[in-house]
Amino acid sequence: MNPTKLQRLILFVLNNLGHDVGAIELAKILYLIDIESISLVGHTVSGEEYTRQKKGPLARNFQNTLDSMMGSEITLILDPTRSGIPKKSHSVGNKPRFVAELDEIDILSANRVLKRIRGVAPVDLEKLAYDTEPMKIITNKESELGKVFIGEVLNLNSVAPHPVISRWRENKKIMEEPDPKFSEFLKRESTEIDNILVSLE
Repeated sequence: MNPTKLQRLILFVLNNLGHDVGAIELAKILYLIDIESISLVGHTVSGEEYTRQKKGPLARNFQNTLDSMMGSEITLILDPTRSGIPKKSHSVGNKPRFVAELDEIDILSANRVLKRIRGVAPVDLEKLAYDTEPMKIITNKESELGKVFIGEVLNLNSVAPHPVISRWRENKKIMEEPDPKFSEFLKRESTEIDNILVSLE
């Protein structure tokens, strides 16, 4: 099969998270990775649009993608609970149809988030998701208008670039201005951006 970016990202997370994960928790992890990627390189890993849902941000194609991977790349685990309603979690399946290949910069973004959330409780993971600029914008709007905007598309363009990347971008703009003394330095800096990103890991 020819996997989508979201399918590859989901499999990468399941392979590297270190424990089984519920769908809501997984959705937030994917969102945080995409926010991290935007701050570093200006685009998401998943290629997804996110909407505001009752339990937080959700990639538009998340549920359909999860369903499409069930029984192959994903195994559904049902754990008993006191209420009698089993807790559902997801683990790596034993019939993968593709390898979780990501670009180097996508791996950097994903690993930075996975490292940050290691040992973090689901409730704290939710706080991290709601503490991002796209979610702050919509929750502030909800507070002002007294209603919840379920299904509204989140403004991912509101994510600020990482400070190091921001400085690099500003320097790159200066390159357009004629300055012989500075232009050679900026050319070298431009070629070293990958090293800067790797050093952030």
